[in-house]
Amino acid sequence: MRPSIFYTALFATLFFIDQAVKYLLTSTTPQDALRQVFPFFSLTSTLNQGVAFGFVLAVPLYGVLVSCVVLGFVYLWHSYAIPLVRVGVISITAGGVSNMLDRLRFGGIRDVLYIHGFTVFNCADIWIIYGVGVITYVLFAQRIFIKKTAAKVPLRQ
Repeated sequence: MRPSIFYTALFATLFFIDQAVKYLLTSTTPQDALRQVFPFFSLTSTLNQGVAFGFVLAVPLYGVLVSCVVLGFVYLWHSYAIPLVRVGVISITAGGVSNMLDRLRFGGIRDVLYIHGFTVFNCADIWIIYGVGVITYVLFAQRIFIKKTAAKVPLRQ
């Protein structure tokens, strides 16, 4: 499979999983009701009009504009990245685009997963955190590799 097809398929899969989960849970769960799955985890249906973890923006359009700029930079970085970083970038982009679509369509982001005592979130948030984790791991791994390699290479005189 060509890399561009793989990355496009990955983006589409992550985007549609998030949108499908949000649609299924918001259409079957009353607003702000909890459906307990495990003692620590519930399904719910909440419209988050803030940015993340409940932070609120005064102007909703500002959030969309900021998201567009950030996603633009992330996408540009994608073209220069190694394959594992590209997977992280695609995860961040898919989550960001899905949440941005919610903000444009509903005036907020549909959050449907709740870990008791933590926060309400959605699959897109998971994709974003995963992507940041992958990129962070690769950057630290490269830095360690470069330091180890540089220590073994003698200086020229």
